Amino acid sequence: MKYSEWIDLCEQHWQKYPAMQNQDLYKLIYQGVMGSEHLVQYGYAAQRLEREWQQVETFPSAYLWESVHPAERWGRVYLHPFKQAGGNWRMLLQAFIESSQQKGHLEELVNIWDVLLSEPPAWPIPFEDLERWIQNMKQQGFPAQHHSQPYRELYRPSYRLLTRKNFDHLVKELPDG
Repeated sequence: MKYSEWIDLCEQHWQKYPAMQNQDLYKLIYQGVMGSEHLVQYGYAAQRLEREWQQVETFPSAYLWESVHPAERWGRVYLHPFKQAGGNWRMLLQAFIESSQQKGHLEELVNIWDVLLSEPPAWPIPFEDLERWIQNMKQQGFPAQHHSQPYRELYRPSYRLLTRKNFDHLVKELPDG
């Protein structure tokens, strides 16, 4: 995978989400490399998704699938359009759990950040702030993170992370699939 492809992916997300912060950029790359295994504890995942499903509103302009990996190995499946397309939360939960079986590689995440920090792209956030953020994450062992408060308030992200394979299978099960 070329690092320029990661840069392109990040820039695509900045076009959609101009209020992205360091935390959101980190989360994007983390999800693209590490996937969703850290998110799945079956009982908790089911309860949380069911609760979120009941509260979500449908927004026809939202994306159904949004890639978080340059080769589209991983992506975000947004609850609003999935629900609108006739999907149900149990179908999505099953695909989410199956996707979580795919393990990411910490070495790949470390390598991506090492290259991005050694050859910083012209991104709309101060490089020094990003560098400090990533060094802090590195000291903590690159843990998973939530979206930043501004990102959550502006974009109200409500999605589950799936592999492309599981997403493609899931879409075939939709009423219009």
